[in-house]
Amino acid sequence: MKAERLLEFIGGLTEPTRTRHIRWATEGSSSFLLSIPSGSVRIRSMDGDGMWPYELQILDENGVSVETAETEVEREAGQGMTLKNTPLSLALSELYEAARDNSLNVETVMENILRDVEKGLSGTGDFPTSPTDDDIPF
Repeated sequence: MKAERLLEFIGGLTEPTRTRHIRWATEGSSSFLLSIPSGSVRIRSMDGDGMWPYELQILDENGVSVETAETEVEREAGQGMTLKNTPLSLALSELYEAARDNSLNVETVMENILRDVEKGLSGTGDFPTSPTDDDIPF
């Protein structure tokens, strides 16, 4: 697939993912799947650490892989890898983060935690309004 078309495709998924017009599912801790009647898209952290390098896989309605793309990296002897700052790498990174946030409901979780903190709620009751002698760390 031409690079321009692939970038268009990735961009066409990123914004609806951010705005939650499409919904991603979690596949393990670092892989996310968008499944719709015409096919599926999987994006994953290739080494499972939730960071680059990323791989995008496009599957048809039968689950057959029809296209893949990976973040572009430079491998240096004894130095490991560095991410190439290319449009494809940046687009894949943006989609991965958006799919992760979408799938894990990151924004909702953060909002709920802040709302509970503002209300003074904790898992064991209300927050103390002032420290007690037992709270002093010495």
